[in-house]
Amino acid sequence: MLYAFKQQKYNPNREAQIPEDWAWLKLQIGDHEREQYEQDNWIVLETDDFNSYLVNKNAQTSLRVFDLVHEQFKNLHPSKIDFRRHLRSEVYLQKTVSMLPNGRPDKAVYTYEGTPICEIQFVFEADALNFMKRRTELLAYYKRDGERGEQFAIADDFYDLTNPYHLQLVMQERSEARAMIIEQVKAFLNDVLAQHYLPQGWTYPQILQVVGDFWNKYGLPINAWISVASPQFQTMLAAEEDFEFLNITVSPGVNMKQYILQKTSY
Repeated sequence: MLYAFKQQKYNPNREAQIPEDWAWLKLQIGDHEREQYEQDNWIVLETDDFNSYLVNKNAQTSLRVFDLVHEQFKNLHPSKIDFRRHLRSEVYLQKTVSMLPNGRPDKAVYTYEGTPICEIQFVFEADALNFMKRRTELLAYYKRDGERGEQFAIADDFYDLTNPYHLQLVMQERSEARAMIIEQVKAFLNDVLAQHYLPQGWTYPQILQVVGDFWNKYGLPINAWISVASPQFQTMLAAEEDFEFLNITVSPGVNMKQYILQKTSY
């Protein structure tokens, strides 16, 4: 069996980051077709030689993802590999997202059997009111030595607040980010109270009762903060004196009340 492929230098739509000698088009051909394809600037190789060519190209990039890519996609440049569609059917990646203090995602790291394969970094540009003006997603695959490879933009969106649809998306983004902040506060509060009160002989139901009373009191102001950034929650919390746990020190010079106020300042 013969493989004929044409290099990227013949691709009129080649993107700058893709090397000229990378495979662009690939076909299986018969022996009788070899001469014609070679005359038309195709490179024709036996199956083993073509596989070696792919291996050498993959080795040049030294990316772990090429160990997981389905055979039919191994001729793709890394910027064109879609790890959601081009991996072998038995390969599933685990996703872990790290968040920024303002509730926006920082990056998502995808691992296979505990080994990082790729990551998507989220880059935001925002105005003075913290409304996003631009959101970019940068994909990078990890090299076999553990270093992150070259980043490729896979999404780059701009938002014009004078456009009603864009304004809706921007407002929704901030609401979702503020909701994420509250979820982070809840998890942190539960952990701190468990560490603080369990050694004192408290039970989990007692701790949950105190936490529940707090969230019940502030439920409506928190919802208003999530929806429209209403300052009522912060105003009420700053004057709060009924919940003793708000005085627990969570870091040097910072108590729980100050921590929550800082987290909800975005």
